[in-house]
Parts: sequence; structure tokens; C-alpha cells
Amino acid sequence: MITAEKFAYVPQCEAHNCILLFHDLSKSHRRRGCSMVICGNRIKVAAYRNRKVS
Repeated sequence: MITAEKFAYVPQCEAHNCILLFHDLSKSHRRRGCSMVICGNRIKVAAYRNRKVS
């Protein structure tokens, strides 16, 4: 049975060109990318660049 609580940790990937949803099973539920191979590395690199430029 699908309920609203099952979708509590199903965010959309934060990469600008990705439309995927994923089930966030991380301990802190702060995962931002659908896959480290596909989008996660790009998100982390962008965050690093933003920290270094500012």
C-alpha cells in the first residue's frame, strides 16, 4: 500500500538538468542527488565552487 508517509523521503534530484526522483535512505535524509555517479558529483563540485568563489 502506498501512503503519504512512504513519500516523505522521495525528493527530486537537485541537479539542474535532472528530473529523477529517488528514495533517500541516508541516515540524515539530506541526500541531494539521484546517484553519485550521475548527478551527485556535479552537485558537490558546484557547491564547492560556490564556497570558494564567495
